[in-house]
Amino acid sequence: LALVAVITLLPFAALPFGIGFNPTLLDLALGTVYLIFLMRLVLRDQARVHLPPLSGGVLLFMGLMVAALLAGSANGMPGRNQIRGFAELLLGAGLFFVVANLIEDRQRLRRIFLALVGFGFAAACIGLALYLLPDGLQVRLLSTLSVLDYPSGPGVLRFLNDDPGRLQRATGTSIDPNSFGGMLGVMAAMYLFARRRRIGIGALLDFVAPLVPFGLGFGRLGNFIGQELWGRPADVAWAMVFPRDPLQLARHPSQLYQFALEGVLLGIILIWFSSRPRPTWAVSGLFSLGYGLMRFAVEFFREPDQHIGYEAMGWLTRGQLLSLPMMALGIFLLYYAYRGGRGPDQPSRPR
Repeated sequence: LALVAVITLLPFAALPFGIGFNPTLLDLALGTVYLIFLMRLVLRDQARVHLPPLSGGVLLFMGLMVAALLAGSANGMPGRNQIRGFAELLLGAGLFFVVANLIEDRQRLRRIFLALVGFGFAAACIGLALYLLPDGLQVRLLSTLSVLDYPSGPGVLRFLNDDPGRLQRATGTSIDPNSFGGMLGVMAAMYLFARRRRIGIGALLDFVAPLVPFGLGFGRLGNFIGQELWGRPADVAWAMVFPRDPLQLARHPSQLYQFALEGVLLGIILIWFSSRPRPTWAVSGLFSLGYGLMRFAVEFFREPDQHIGYEAMGWLTRGQLLSLPMMALGIFLLYYAYRGGRGPDQPSRPR
């Protein structure tokens, strides 16, 4: 629960002292989860480590990360921040195995889901409350977090396309209250609906999952029409110049790539996959895995946000970093669904 709270409320907070580097709250939360897992093994509360399905793919990905670091070291030793970013990525990938061993039943999964919804709702409320305040007061309040290594000053305010002449976006303490809070608000509404109708939340999520990609696809079309979130410079035949681009460079129309992959293709795959009976959580797991993979791939063609740039190893964007836990969640849900061969949840009988 502490890890969920940190991810949703203070994902970028760092302790105000250094030990060769400034440890973040996320570092501490990850370390605590790993420590709990190791203590369970040492105290024999867990007889052995379970390797869920697709473990080979995750291990291959981790091996490729190590190989890439070693190959890059031939051209110069990585700096302290690069090594730290690499270690965090490796621990994040390994979290797939830790979570698969710690969350062993529906009750624990339900608690994690409720914590994600609750803390996410709180993060969205913080973003909304700050948005309603005057700009000066927003800046002063957000600048108090500078003790935790958050940015301070007028630069903490965010605008569409990072253009102060356009509309201001909600600014919070977490990833992006505009989209993150909306997503978790929908999840909370679905949970309340499922509870009221006595329907398993897994069955409801599996029903809704095939519909989500088409909504995402239309959103990307809106980005294309509004000339937002364009791609990197390119010399391909279909590259285009966006009138609002101050550099007037020919770029990949990455919004259309996302429309085709995250919208149309993922939607078709999920409709086909859900057309036959599947274990509960399987469709949701495939959505999370598929979206994470496609978003990770498209990020290679999308221009990183100007105020963020590359987050790790000189080539990983924040979108790719956020895609990694989505892929891990998808793999875990598929493992959880097929491990016991569970059928679809059925509505509970009225008492």
